[in-house]
Amino acid sequence: MLYQFDLILAQFEGVNLTLTALKISHLEQLNSKIFALPIWM
Repeated sequence: MLYQFDLILAQFEGVNLTLTALKISHLEQLNSKIFALPIWM
């Protein structure tokens, strides 16, 4: 029972890490778009 709980926790941590990585990459894309704007103006 406890072992299963640890597995579930580990899965949640993995999902959180994945979401964090996705958020970071999304923010980096937004930043690169924002920084690219002055070049086109």
